[in-house]
Amino acid sequence: MENTLKYKELGRYQVLDTSIVIDTINKELTYKTPHFDYDFNLGFRIKFNNCDCKYSIIVMDKHTREVISKVIFVPEENTVYQLHKKYFIDCEIRIFKVINDAGEPYPLKVISFDIQNKDILVLIASDRNPAGLGDSIAWMTAAYQFKLKHPDTNVYIHMAYPDLEEIFKLKYSEYFNFVTYSEIKDRLYYATYLCGCFFDDVDLKFCPMRYEKVGLIESACLVLGIDYDEKIKLNVSMKEDTQRQPYVCMATHASGLYKEWINPRSRDKLVSFFKHNFKYDVYSIDLKAEESIHSFFKTSISKYTIDETGRLPLIDRVKLISGADFFIGISSGLSWLAWICDVPVVLISGFTNPITEFKTPYRVINKYECNSCWNDETIKWDMATTCCPRKDNNIFRPDFLVCSTSINFYSVMNVIKEIPIVKSKFGEVCDSWDKS
Repeated sequence: MENTLKYKELGRYQVLDTSIVIDTINKELTYKTPHFDYDFNLGFRIKFNNCDCKYSIIVMDKHTREVISKVIFVPEENTVYQLHKKYFIDCEIRIFKVINDAGEPYPLKVISFDIQNKDILVLIASDRNPAGLGDSIAWMTAAYQFKLKHPDTNVYIHMAYPDLEEIFKLKYSEYFNFVTYSEIKDRLYYATYLCGCFFDDVDLKFCPMRYEKVGLIESACLVLGIDYDEKIKLNVSMKEDTQRQPYVCMATHASGLYKEWINPRSRDKLVSFFKHNFKYDVYSIDLKAEESIHSFFKTSISKYTIDETGRLPLIDRVKLISGADFFIGISSGLSWLAWICDVPVVLISGFTNPITEFKTPYRVINKYECNSCWNDETIKWDMATTCCPRKDNNIFRPDFLVCSTSINFYSVMNVIKEIPIVKSKFGEVCDSWDKS
């Protein structure tokens, strides 16, 4: 359709920021009737053919019969009207033509939302930046739940992480159709859903709950109208063929300083303890061995680890992680990768509430210090500059990033000793470690 196509919200008449709508999904509405075209791409959309008449649209929940939107209007030419709620709603839409001044309605059509045997597009994206590795895994987990609930639905996935897409294809090619950006435009979809963290979604247009209140997986499940029951997993046959001495993988760098475990003394003590008491090799698998953040703060991997850092293909990371007895990480993509490799994950984080990431019995957080600022609705996050918002991002404050710096060797070791494979191999060491 023409570039002059306009979008307006049903019942609100506010012009949308349609960049993610028009640039990503089909501009031509999927279903056509004599009076209007419609579909459910990022909310119910409708475009009328006759703009000289008055119409009434009632959108209601199919089960509760609660009215979501009710509006009477004269449509404008070349304008798509779109429901302000963009997430999955099992709804019924009743469309009437108003035929006289008294407002008497003439029923045109009742549209019952039904995705059975339909083409559904799930965008693994974000409303600001391309989704990261961890985000993509979380939202793919929700897409997997969606497919399990609706097995007869044709689910198309678009993500901006080709390496991860190739890995998922090895096991889930029969579940999903993975499409590139250019391929999206080659098909008309019944419905489209956007999974992401919606920072500015104060009106809850894209998700029925704010991202601070629910985890990454749960927020995407809310978008897709399903419950979270079963995690997505990778193929266990991806383990390396080479034989290594029993080992652990570790990754403590991330895209932001607030995510890192900033206690190098305790981290080095932990690695040294593994090597001498558990006879483990410890591989550092971060992107870089050394990170400079905000030009004033430098972090590096432990000097006691084996340096396996670098921009390696994701499949190589999967193979190495899959053979580890367990993984030590932070709130970052590699921890999520270890989780779907079905490896026990020791997750060290203070800036997120434990609800944010996947569930692991080996979570380490110091609940006695400042924590969970990511889940604080009073804080407006700027991913480029924010690192310690409650402490004014001031590196010279003694309590700067105390959520991270206060997590010590004993905090981490206290959960590692409970990992079954560790306890079975080194039960005596596990019972006596705190006396060393």
